[in-house]
Amino acid sequence: MGKLLKADLYRIFKNKLFLAAALLSVAFPVITTLMYLLIDNIMPMMSDLTGTAMSGINLSGRELISESFILSSNMGIILPIFITIFIGFDVTGGTLRNKIIAGRSRTSIYFSHLISSGLVSSCLMLINVLIFIPFISLFFEYGAPIDGAEITRIVYFLITGAFTFFFTASISTAVTLAIKNTAPAVIISALINIGISAISSLVHNANPGPVNKWLCLIPTYTSTSFLAKESFTFETFALGILSYVVTVAVISAVGLIIFKKKDIK
Repeated sequence: MGKLLKADLYRIFKNKLFLAAALLSVAFPVITTLMYLLIDNIMPMMSDLTGTAMSGINLSGRELISESFILSSNMGIILPIFITIFIGFDVTGGTLRNKIIAGRSRTSIYFSHLISSGLVSSCLMLINVLIFIPFISLFFEYGAPIDGAEITRIVYFLITGAFTFFFTASISTAVTLAIKNTAPAVIISALINIGISAISSLVHNANPGPVNKWLCLIPTYTSTSFLAKESFTFETFALGILSYVVTVAVISAVGLIIFKKKDIK
């Protein structure tokens, strides 16, 4: 599968859409920070003009950063779309058929797409967040001392985020190879990701804190603002990672079964 993986990664990197996704991963932290800064300054001005009590953004840089990996964020919505299109090119361009004719097993083809898509998606999101962290800290007070415990929390946060977008890539891979039609695959994978994010956010808002640590087994729950809470521990981190490992395994197994039964023309 090594050659397949190298070939899939090469096709992604040489695609112009990858350059667009990479540029957005750099641009969005700047745009998002400026948007927060604009809102933070405009709201008090509006309060003076209207006589209505309005305040700026009453959030610390730490809390704003914790929202980076939410699937309803800018990159959270866009990355699954890019990943679906990348895989769709392989299907519609005849490359998938050529791989099968060349004797490649469908299992190796499926997991090559899964790994390459997951790696690219996770790396682009990490670039996005690693730019966002220092940039937003220039304009908003971080809200916590940068000590050993906080650095550990940030490391947990970044690892969880990387798993989050490997998870979204597994959805895009399964949907695209099962449907073999890029347009509906884009819509379905985007809706699934947004739906999962909405569910985890609703659960978080209903249970703000360590009410039930097993909630961390809901995919994407630990990548919500729950990570900004003082109650965040290694145990909740480990449960969150476990949720991704199990869910990706289930999604991949189902996706592979469907893919093996599909006719490739």
